[in-house]
Amino acid sequence: MHGHSMGLPSFRRRALKLVLGLRLHLGNRRSLWLLLAGLLFLWNTALLWLNQAPLTFQCLNLLLWLGILISLEDQLQSLWPKPSRFSAFLGSWLLALVIVRGSLITNLDDKFLSLAPPLLILGLGLLNRPIADWGLFNKAILITSLWLFYTPVVLLLSWSLGPIASKLAAHLTWFLLYLLGFNASLSGQIVQLGSGSVGVIESCAGLEQITFLLFVALIFLAIFPMQKKKNILLILFSSFPIAFACNIVRLSLLAYFTSWPNSSGLSLFHFFHDSAGSQIFSLISASFFGYFYLLTLDRELRAS
Repeated sequence: MHGHSMGLPSFRRRALKLVLGLRLHLGNRRSLWLLLAGLLFLWNTALLWLNQAPLTFQCLNLLLWLGILISLEDQLQSLWPKPSRFSAFLGSWLLALVIVRGSLITNLDDKFLSLAPPLLILGLGLLNRPIADWGLFNKAILITSLWLFYTPVVLLLSWSLGPIASKLAAHLTWFLLYLLGFNASLSGQIVQLGSGSVGVIESCAGLEQITFLLFVALIFLAIFPMQKKKNILLILFSSFPIAFACNIVRLSLLAYFTSWPNSSGLSLFHFFHDSAGSQIFSLISASFFGYFYLLTLDRELRAS
Protein backbone atom coordinates (compact mmCIF):
# COMPACT_ATOMS: atom_id res chain seq x y z
CA MET A 1 0.00 0.00 0.00
CA HIS A 2 2.82 2.32 0.88
CA GLY A 3 4.53 1.82 -2.51
CA HIS A 4 1.24 2.31 -4.34
CA SER A 5 0.46 5.57 -2.51
CA MET A 6 3.97 6.85 -3.21
CA GLY A 7 3.66 6.04 -6.94
CA LEU A 8 0.32 7.80 -7.45
CA PRO A 9 1.58 11.38 -7.12
CA SER A 10 4.44 10.57 -9.48
CA PHE A 11 1.92 9.23 -12.01
CA ARG A 12 -0.18 12.38 -11.63
CA ARG A 13 2.85 14.57 -12.20
CA ARG A 14 3.73 12.70 -15.38
CA ALA A 15 0.11 12.89 -16.59
CA LEU A 16 -0.05 16.63 -15.82
CA LYS A 17 3.25 17.17 -17.64
CA LEU A 18 1.90 15.26 -20.67
CA VAL A 19 -1.33 17.31 -20.70
CA LEU A 20 0.58 20.58 -20.43
CA GLY A 21 2.91 19.47 -23.24
CA LEU A 22 -0.06 18.62 -25.47
CA ARG A 23 -1.71 21.96 -24.74
CA LEU A 24 1.55 23.72 -25.59
CA HIS A 25 1.86 21.89 -28.92
CA LEU A 26 -1.81 22.37 -29.79
CA GLY A 27 -1.27 26.09 -29.39
CA ASN A 28 1.83 25.94 -31.60
CA ARG A 29 1.09 26.55 -35.29
CA ARG A 30 4.19 24.67 -36.42
CA SER A 31 3.24 21.62 -34.37
CA LEU A 32 -0.28 21.69 -35.84
CA TRP A 33 1.16 21.99 -39.35
CA LEU A 34 3.48 19.02 -38.74
CA LEU A 35 0.57 17.05 -37.28
CA LEU A 36 -1.49 17.78 -40.39
CA ALA A 37 1.42 16.64 -42.58
CA GLY A 38 1.65 13.39 -40.61
CA LEU A 39 -2.09 12.74 -40.91
CA LEU A 40 -2.01 13.38 -44.67
CA PHE A 41 0.91 10.94 -45.00
CA LEU A 42 -1.13 8.29 -43.16
CA TRP A 43 -4.16 9.01 -45.35
CA ASN A 44 -2.11 8.73 -48.55
CA THR A 45 -0.49 5.50 -47.36
CA ALA A 46 -3.89 4.03 -46.42
CA LEU A 47 -5.27 5.06 -49.82
CA LEU A 48 -2.66 2.97 -51.63
CA TRP A 49 -3.07 0.05 -49.25
CA LEU A 50 -6.87 -0.02 -49.48
CA ASN A 51 -6.71 0.10 -53.28
CA GLN A 52 -4.24 -2.83 -53.20
CA ALA A 53 -1.51 -0.91 -55.01
CA PRO A 54 1.57 -2.97 -55.90
CA LEU A 55 4.08 -3.22 -53.08
CA THR A 56 6.61 -1.36 -55.22
CA PHE A 57 4.22 1.61 -55.34
CA GLN A 58 3.68 1.48 -51.60
CA CYS A 59 7.43 1.29 -50.88
CA LEU A 60 8.07 4.17 -53.27
CA ASN A 61 5.39 6.21 -51.52
CA LEU A 62 7.09 5.64 -48.14
CA LEU A 63 10.45 6.50 -49.68
CA LEU A 64 9.16 9.75 -51.17
CA TRP A 65 7.64 10.90 -47.88
CA LEU A 66 10.85 9.95 -46.06
CA GLY A 67 12.82 12.01 -48.57
CA ILE A 68 10.50 14.97 -48.01
CA LEU A 69 10.95 14.64 -44.25
CA ILE A 70 14.74 14.59 -44.55
CA SER A 71 14.71 17.56 -46.94
CA LEU A 72 12.75 19.64 -44.40
CA GLU A 73 14.47 18.37 -41.25
CA ASP A 74 17.29 20.92 -41.35
CA GLN A 75 14.77 23.73 -41.82
CA LEU A 76 12.48 22.77 -38.97
CA GLN A 77 13.02 26.09 -37.20
CA SER A 78 11.92 27.94 -40.35
CA LEU A 79 8.69 25.99 -40.82
CA TRP A 80 6.56 28.28 -38.68
CA PRO A 81 3.44 28.79 -40.85
CA LYS A 82 3.18 32.32 -42.29
CA PRO A 83 0.69 31.95 -45.14
CA SER A 84 -1.07 34.85 -46.80
CA ARG A 85 -4.85 34.83 -46.70
CA PHE A 86 -4.95 33.77 -50.34
CA SER A 87 -2.44 30.90 -49.93
CA ALA A 88 -4.16 29.68 -46.75
CA PHE A 89 -7.54 29.70 -48.53
CA LEU A 90 -6.15 28.00 -51.64
CA GLY A 91 -4.19 25.41 -49.63
CA SER A 92 -7.21 24.51 -47.48
CA TRP A 93 -9.46 24.04 -50.50
CA LEU A 94 -6.81 22.06 -52.36
CA LEU A 95 -6.31 19.63 -49.48
CA ALA A 96 -10.07 19.25 -49.02
CA LEU A 97 -10.56 18.51 -52.72
CA VAL A 98 -7.70 15.99 -52.76
CA ILE A 99 -9.12 14.13 -49.75
CA VAL A 100 -12.66 14.07 -51.17
CA ARG A 101 -11.54 13.07 -54.67
CA GLY A 102 -9.00 10.57 -53.36
CA SER A 103 -11.59 8.89 -51.18
CA LEU A 104 -13.59 8.11 -54.34
CA ILE A 105 -10.76 6.07 -55.89
CA THR A 106 -11.80 2.45 -56.30
CA ASN A 107 -9.16 1.00 -58.65
CA LEU A 108 -5.53 1.41 -59.68
CA ASP A 109 -6.49 2.72 -63.13
CA ASP A 110 -7.61 6.01 -61.59
CA LYS A 111 -4.93 8.53 -62.60
CA PHE A 112 -5.66 10.64 -59.53
CA LEU A 113 -3.76 8.07 -57.47
CA SER A 114 -0.53 9.47 -58.91
CA LEU A 115 -1.63 13.09 -58.57
CA ALA A 116 -2.56 12.88 -54.88
CA PRO A 117 0.95 13.03 -53.30
CA PRO A 118 2.17 16.10 -55.27
CA LEU A 119 -1.11 17.92 -54.62
CA LEU A 120 -0.86 17.15 -50.90
CA ILE A 121 2.63 18.69 -50.76
CA LEU A 122 1.41 21.73 -52.71
CA GLY A 123 -1.48 22.16 -50.28
CA LEU A 124 0.81 21.85 -47.26
CA GLY A 125 3.20 24.37 -48.80
CA LEU A 126 0.37 26.86 -49.37
CA LEU A 127 -0.67 26.52 -45.73
CA ASN A 128 2.88 27.32 -44.64
CA ARG A 129 4.04 30.08 -46.99
CA PRO A 130 2.77 32.36 -49.77
CA ILE A 131 3.61 31.13 -53.26
CA ALA A 132 6.31 33.79 -53.66
CA ASP A 133 8.13 32.48 -50.57
CA TRP A 134 8.38 28.78 -51.40
CA GLY A 135 12.14 28.34 -51.25
CA LEU A 136 11.74 26.01 -48.27
CA PHE A 137 9.77 23.49 -50.31
CA ASN A 138 11.79 23.33 -53.54
CA LYS A 139 13.31 19.95 -52.69
CA ALA A 140 10.03 18.57 -51.28
CA ILE A 141 8.16 19.52 -54.45
CA LEU A 142 10.93 18.07 -56.63
CA ILE A 143 10.91 14.79 -54.73
CA THR A 144 7.15 14.33 -54.73
CA SER A 145 6.88 15.24 -58.43
CA LEU A 146 8.95 12.11 -59.18
CA TRP A 147 5.82 10.10 -58.39
CA LEU A 148 4.24 11.36 -61.63
CA PHE A 149 7.02 9.86 -63.74
CA TYR A 150 7.34 6.41 -62.17
CA THR A 151 4.88 4.55 -64.41
CA PRO A 152 6.00 6.29 -67.64
CA VAL A 153 9.64 5.41 -66.88
CA VAL A 154 8.72 1.75 -66.24
CA LEU A 155 6.83 1.65 -69.55
CA LEU A 156 9.69 3.35 -71.39
CA LEU A 157 12.26 0.90 -70.03
CA SER A 158 9.97 -2.05 -70.82
CA TRP A 159 9.53 -0.82 -74.38
CA SER A 160 13.19 -0.06 -75.00
CA LEU A 161 15.01 -2.68 -72.90
CA GLY A 162 12.39 -5.36 -72.15
CA PRO A 163 13.34 -8.03 -74.74
CA ILE A 164 17.08 -7.56 -74.25
CA ALA A 165 16.84 -7.42 -70.44
CA SER A 166 14.75 -10.61 -70.20
CA LYS A 167 17.17 -12.58 -72.42
CA LEU A 168 20.18 -11.26 -70.51
CA ALA A 169 18.52 -12.03 -67.16
CA ALA A 170 17.79 -15.62 -68.24
CA HIS A 171 21.39 -16.21 -69.36
CA LEU A 172 22.88 -14.64 -66.22
CA THR A 173 20.52 -16.62 -63.99
CA TRP A 174 21.64 -19.85 -65.66
CA PHE A 175 25.29 -18.77 -65.40
CA LEU A 176 25.01 -17.96 -61.68
CA LEU A 177 23.41 -21.35 -60.97
CA TYR A 178 26.18 -23.00 -63.01
CA LEU A 179 28.86 -21.17 -61.00
CA LEU A 180 27.19 -22.32 -57.77
CA GLY A 181 27.46 -25.93 -58.90
CA PHE A 182 23.85 -26.59 -59.95
CA ASN A 183 23.10 -28.68 -63.02
CA ALA A 184 20.92 -26.07 -64.68
CA SER A 185 20.04 -25.82 -68.35
CA LEU A 186 18.75 -22.98 -70.53
CA SER A 187 16.15 -23.26 -73.27
CA GLY A 188 15.35 -19.90 -74.78
CA GLN A 189 14.39 -17.84 -71.72
CA ILE A 190 13.45 -20.82 -69.54
CA VAL A 191 15.93 -21.83 -66.87
CA GLN A 192 15.52 -25.52 -66.01
CA LEU A 193 16.76 -26.85 -62.68
CA GLY A 194 15.88 -30.41 -61.74
CA SER A 195 12.14 -30.93 -61.99
CA GLY A 196 11.41 -27.21 -61.84
CA SER A 197 11.91 -24.24 -64.12
CA VAL A 198 11.58 -20.47 -64.29
CA GLY A 199 10.53 -18.55 -67.38
CA VAL A 200 12.16 -15.12 -67.46
CA ILE A 201 9.67 -12.87 -69.23
CA GLU A 202 9.92 -9.09 -69.53
CA SER A 203 8.01 -8.44 -66.31
CA CYS A 204 10.58 -10.58 -64.44
CA ALA A 205 13.63 -8.93 -65.99
CA GLY A 206 14.07 -6.48 -63.11
CA LEU A 207 13.02 -3.31 -64.91
CA GLU A 208 10.72 -2.26 -62.07
CA GLN A 209 13.56 -2.79 -59.60
CA ILE A 210 15.83 -0.71 -61.85
CA THR A 211 13.23 2.08 -61.98
CA PHE A 212 12.80 1.93 -58.21
CA LEU A 213 16.55 2.26 -57.63
CA LEU A 214 16.81 5.01 -60.24
CA PHE A 215 14.23 6.99 -58.27
CA VAL A 216 16.15 6.27 -55.07
CA ALA A 217 19.17 7.81 -56.82
CA LEU A 218 17.17 10.91 -57.79
CA ILE A 219 15.91 11.33 -54.22
CA PHE A 220 19.46 11.01 -52.86
CA LEU A 221 20.69 13.59 -55.37
CA ALA A 222 17.93 15.99 -54.33
CA ILE A 223 18.67 15.64 -50.61
CA PHE A 224 22.46 15.22 -50.71
CA PRO A 225 23.43 16.90 -54.00
CA MET A 226 26.69 16.28 -55.81
CA GLN A 227 28.52 18.95 -57.78
CA LYS A 228 30.59 16.97 -60.28
CA LYS A 229 28.73 15.85 -63.38
CA LYS A 230 30.77 12.64 -63.69
CA ASN A 231 29.72 11.62 -60.18
CA ILE A 232 26.07 12.41 -60.91
CA LEU A 233 26.18 10.29 -64.06
CA LEU A 234 28.01 7.53 -62.20
CA ILE A 235 25.29 7.47 -59.53
CA LEU A 236 22.42 7.44 -62.02
CA PHE A 237 23.90 4.68 -64.20
CA SER A 238 25.05 2.57 -61.23
CA SER A 239 21.41 1.98 -60.32
CA PHE A 240 21.05 -0.27 -63.39
CA PRO A 241 23.70 -2.94 -62.65
CA ILE A 242 23.02 -2.95 -58.89
CA ALA A 243 19.28 -3.54 -59.30
CA PHE A 244 19.82 -5.99 -62.16
CA ALA A 245 22.36 -8.06 -60.17
CA CYS A 246 20.03 -8.31 -57.16
CA ASN A 247 17.23 -9.47 -59.46
CA ILE A 248 19.49 -12.18 -60.91
CA VAL A 249 20.02 -13.51 -57.39
CA ARG A 250 16.24 -13.46 -56.84
CA LEU A 251 15.60 -15.36 -60.09
CA SER A 252 18.22 -17.93 -59.13
CA LEU A 253 16.48 -18.46 -55.79
CA LEU A 254 13.13 -18.83 -57.56
CA ALA A 255 14.59 -21.49 -59.87
CA TYR A 256 16.07 -23.28 -56.86
CA PHE A 257 12.72 -23.30 -55.01
CA THR A 258 10.95 -24.85 -58.01
CA SER A 259 13.44 -27.74 -57.95
CA TRP A 260 12.47 -28.90 -54.46
CA PRO A 261 10.79 -32.34 -54.48
CA ASN A 262 7.00 -32.67 -54.19
CA SER A 263 6.58 -28.93 -54.93
CA SER A 264 7.62 -28.20 -51.34
CA GLY A 265 9.30 -24.95 -52.36
CA LEU A 266 6.30 -23.38 -54.08
CA SER A 267 5.28 -21.39 -51.00
CA LEU A 268 8.72 -19.76 -50.91
CA PHE A 269 8.55 -19.28 -54.69
CA HIS A 270 5.28 -17.36 -54.44
CA PHE A 271 6.55 -15.35 -51.46
CA PHE A 272 9.62 -14.12 -53.34
CA HIS A 273 7.80 -13.79 -56.66
CA ASP A 274 4.36 -12.39 -55.87
CA SER A 275 4.46 -11.25 -52.25
CA ALA A 276 6.52 -9.03 -49.96
CA GLY A 277 9.58 -11.21 -50.51
CA SER A 278 10.21 -9.54 -53.87
CA GLN A 279 10.59 -6.20 -52.08
CA ILE A 280 13.33 -7.63 -49.86
CA PHE A 281 15.64 -7.60 -52.86
CA SER A 282 14.62 -4.03 -53.70
CA LEU A 283 15.63 -3.05 -50.17
CA ILE A 284 18.89 -4.99 -50.48
CA SER A 285 19.73 -3.22 -53.74
CA ALA A 286 18.78 0.13 -52.14
CA SER A 287 21.14 -0.64 -49.23
CA PHE A 288 24.04 -1.45 -51.57
CA PHE A 289 23.29 1.66 -53.59
CA GLY A 290 23.10 3.86 -50.47
CA TYR A 291 26.52 2.64 -49.36
CA PHE A 292 27.95 3.31 -52.83
CA TYR A 293 26.37 6.78 -52.88
CA LEU A 294 27.92 7.71 -49.53
CA LEU A 295 31.34 6.51 -50.70
CA THR A 296 31.06 8.59 -53.88
CA LEU A 297 29.84 11.65 -51.97
CA ASP A 298 32.62 11.29 -49.42
CA ARG A 299 35.22 11.04 -52.20
CA GLU A 300 33.85 14.18 -53.84
CA LEU A 301 33.90 16.13 -50.56
CA ARG A 302 37.48 15.04 -49.85
CA ALA A 303 38.59 16.16 -53.31
CA SER A 304 36.98 19.59 -53.00
